[in-house]
Amino acid sequence: MHFHRALPRILFCLATATLAFSAATGARAEEAVVELDPTKTRVEFTLGDVLHTVRGTFRLKAGTVRYDPATGKAGGLVVVDATSGDSGSHARDHKMHKEILESAQYPEITFRPEKIQGTVSPQGDSQVQVQGTFNLHGAGHPLTLTMQAHVAGGEITADTHFPVPYASWGLKNPSTFILRVSDTVEISIHMTGHIKPAAAPQCDLAAPPVVPHFPSLQESRRVQFHRISYRPSTNLVARDGSASGRKSCPHHRGYRCGRVGALRSRPCDTRLLGGPLPLR
Repeated sequence: MHFHRALPRILFCLATATLAFSAATGARAEEAVVELDPTKTRVEFTLGDVLHTVRGTFRLKAGTVRYDPATGKAGGLVVVDATSGDSGSHARDHKMHKEILESAQYPEITFRPEKIQGTVSPQGDSQVQVQGTFNLHGAGHPLTLTMQAHVAGGEITADTHFPVPYASWGLKNPSTFILRVSDTVEISIHMTGHIKPAAAPQCDLAAPPVVPHFPSLQESRRVQFHRISYRPSTNLVARDGSASGRKSCPHHRGYRCGRVGALRSRPCDTRLLGGPLPLR
């Protein structure tokens, strides 16, 4: 087999092998997605004062965390309903929502994960550091969470505890002359989610494979000649092959057919590569 005839097949095989290797490499480092279950997730807060400790809860609205085990890069968003804050006292909660959280204006508290340090075990217990941005009262703050995670089957549970210095973040401290409260609130979260692989590109197996056509050397020469032959020229040749007359080639958008030499007597061939080629 001549080299010029084998070259297209060799290039096609190399391209196929490269795509297969890329697919296999991507499968080994598949991104994982965790969908949090709001009904099984608890968000609790604790605020101390000089007389007693105030405890309350918030509700999780939605949560999705994406994680690439190969790079540690993370994404997604965890959303807590700020308007759901409940400490068990109507008067205290009314003041919290109106004067401190201003939840009517800022109805969501969010955490956006950006990087995970450590390895999440496919089964059993793990400890990881989750770096991200905590958004409270319309402002974002960098935050690193230490999480104790446990994986069983396709379900993951995780627990974390962290302080929120709300006063230094610009929120009002509800202390009065008589009652002094801490300027930091403690947050504890117990979350449950379901692990699923990231959606892979869909392939229509029913569709027939598309096999590219590589022209032979003879076809390439004909195409090359065909490209350089059609040009505006005073030596006009009609489509019927005669050398007389000043007719335009109907297949080349007004360019006149200027074949020369032995091909002058042949009609315009528009079958190459599915039709006529533009002038270059």
